[in-house]
Amino acid sequence: MSTPEPDEAAQTTEHRIAVLEDELRKQKTFGGYARLYAPLAALSATLSFTPILNDVVVEHGGGTESRRTFGTLWDMAGRSGGDPAALGIMLVGIFTALLVAATWRPTTLGLPVGIVVAGVPILLMLIVRPSTGSPTPDLSPYGVVGVVVIVSACLLAVVQAAHHLSSTHGTGSDTGTELETPTAPDAAPDAATDPRADEA
Repeated sequence: MSTPEPDEAAQTTEHRIAVLEDELRKQKTFGGYARLYAPLAALSATLSFTPILNDVVVEHGGGTESRRTFGTLWDMAGRSGGDPAALGIMLVGIFTALLVAATWRPTTLGLPVGIVVAGVPILLMLIVRPSTGSPTPDLSPYGVVGVVVIVSACLLAVVQAAHHLSSTHGTGSDTGTELETPTAPDAAPDAATDPRADEA
């Protein structure tokens, strides 16, 4: 007598339940990161709309002086030589979008990696301040806040990525992947050892 085939519908249901349980476990583990990304996303969204550089006062001969005003990134992007500011606006937009996404999907590894990749160039631009002339202007209080936001977000993303990798390595592999292969049915009993074979 052959062993009946496993119920595929039951296996599919068990697989879906296991995947949901694994997702809930990840949400519980990484949910704290989402609560930290949310305020950083809000602060980052305002970065391009604030004057991040102080005005520069240039003294000339005869006791005269002139003032260079930079304004927001949008103001600088609209002027001659404003390509770095335009690039900064694009990077800030990507950076903010990734932070917003991380508040909703904190269980993925790609988002923290993307946050670091987008945040590092912004940080370098705030430090170098390209195309701002000489003397180089200082960061305004808004610019300092921007640096703090970017550094905090990048550090948080690095910690989350390390946590994610250690969690994945600790469990061996993804639970959902393990359950995709159905369990093989038990082998049919040997006719020589099965007492029911004599009755047949």
